[in-house]
Amino acid sequence: MSLGRYCKAFYEASVSLTSSLELRDVLEDLVRNAAEGLNIKAASIRLLDETGKKLELAAAYGLSQEYLSKGPVELEKSLVDKEALEGKHVIVSDASKDDRVQYRAEAEREGLKSILCVPLRTWEKALGTLRVYTSVKQDFAQEEVLFLMALARIGAAAIENSRLYGALSRDHASINKLSEISKAMNSSLEPKEVFTIIARNAAEAMGVKAASIRLLDETGKKLELAAAYGLSQEYLSKGPVELEKSLVDREVIRKAEPISVNVLKDGRWQYPEEAKREGISYVVCVPLMRVGKAIGTLRLYSEKVVQFDQGDMAFLQSLANNAAIAIYNARLYRFVRTNWERLSGEILELLGRDVL
Repeated sequence: MSLGRYCKAFYEASVSLTSSLELRDVLEDLVRNAAEGLNIKAASIRLLDETGKKLELAAAYGLSQEYLSKGPVELEKSLVDKEALEGKHVIVSDASKDDRVQYRAEAEREGLKSILCVPLRTWEKALGTLRVYTSVKQDFAQEEVLFLMALARIGAAAIENSRLYGALSRDHASINKLSEISKAMNSSLEPKEVFTIIARNAAEAMGVKAASIRLLDETGKKLELAAAYGLSQEYLSKGPVELEKSLVDREVIRKAEPISVNVLKDGRWQYPEEAKREGISYVVCVPLMRVGKAIGTLRLYSEKVVQFDQGDMAFLQSLANNAAIAIYNARLYRFVRTNWERLSGEILELLGRDVL
């Protein structure tokens, strides 16, 4: 598989996630990018129904309507999906002969040979599966499996965000604000730029003084500044944020739950005097989650006590999710680009030797 095609497909899938609030559009783009990125016949996404016993079609690419209408996909009969939902990737060498495939005869008529199936998972639970199908027998390489797993992570994030948007009790202006933020995230895979967009929009949308995003360092003991909006350089330079001293952040990280605190009265705040000089009296701190672990915090700073309702908190958690996705996308993209550039350099070096 070409790493260049990998980069292109992953980037396009990331752009799709952050450019639309329509889940169906995102998932349809994702299955297309999965098939085109791997240069194979088809792809599909199915999501668990309310009973948790069946998988309902959410998006497909390269499959006929006849095949898609073959019948319900039931977990007790489709062992490929059942295994994948347990958190594994599943490779089927020949779909017409493998007992784990529910519709073997239909797969043969459709011209499907090999299948790679990976789970769509949030940190809490399995949501469904992402499958790709080939027209000839194929052994999937490790990088192809990792590529599909990365796309599945994007799909799970899209589903999670879509559900958060649906649960919001805020007005249409806030929904539009989420859309604006998502579109703005399109413009760059550079984390700092994306974080700055999120921090600024978070503060403006919630009507507070300032916002910041901090990420855990490699030791897991400090929170390093990733972006800030509305805070003075003096306040930002006050000193390191250490989990052993900033008990609010420690609680948010360990419990993976948002916390609201009056920083002038609550002894858990690490820099109360500096906050007072900055004109900050109240802070809401939201965890940035990835694969079940908090990797940082989104903070909102207010000059007065604010009361955020359930819809407000859902809005903030959605912003935090976007920040976590930005980290994941940027790091993965950089990993792929680094490997692609290294490989290209080695090829050019070899070609140069041959010429000489």
